[in-house]
Amino acid sequence: MSADDEAATRLVSNILGDSATNGIDFAMGDIAVSREMYHQVSQAIADRKITVLVQPNLLQPDEAGRYWPDLKFQDGREFFDILILRFPDLGTGINEQSHRAAAIVHECTHAGFAMRRVPHMTRTLHEAGAYTAESMFLIAKMLSLGGHPERVTKTQPIESAAWDLARLLSRSNAAAPNTDAAAFFNSPDFAVELTQAWSALFTAIAASDKYRAVARDPVENVGLGRQWITQPRTH
Repeated sequence: MSADDEAATRLVSNILGDSATNGIDFAMGDIAVSREMYHQVSQAIADRKITVLVQPNLLQPDEAGRYWPDLKFQDGREFFDILILRFPDLGTGINEQSHRAAAIVHECTHAGFAMRRVPHMTRTLHEAGAYTAESMFLIAKMLSLGGHPERVTKTQPIESAAWDLARLLSRSNAAAPNTDAAAFFNSPDFAVELTQAWSALFTAIAASDKYRAVARDPVENVGLGRQWITQPRTH
């Protein structure tokens, strides 16, 4: 691994160990997303079961990172469980740092689903979990710095829907027991609001140019540990 790859590996481990990652706690039906999953992803990276590389040439122009459960090349080489980042650091400035950190959380959520072999997932469900997780991370980070998530306006439809959902989830998680707020978050009215927020996120993903064609495609989460094919195919 290069020096950039090593730096990126440390960066991902630091983000997964950040206190804001502990603020990610939600469920999509039977699928739980919580700090335990990110701790397991971090351990898998430490154990070299997930490899972190800086390879911007493998990313689309708008991607800060991407998790590849299966990365195939035309010459027959095939690599598994690769987290590709564009940069080995968070950069400078709060916006840039937030964007890169959120991308790491997003992609590590995909890695967590793959690692845990979560069954019966579609691309929409995968992305919904990842966008919600990154939003909850950013909200927890903002709150720790005295920021105001309610003042944030997202212009991109998926990010906007995920932010609204994550705010609901974060507020529910933070409600102290035996308070009026806790009573509301346990009420049928909140259940309806939460269902509507999930529906809005699913709809935004399925309607987007990026995911429309694959929104209903099944995603096979097959776990970690497959043997890489590192030699080009011979004819």
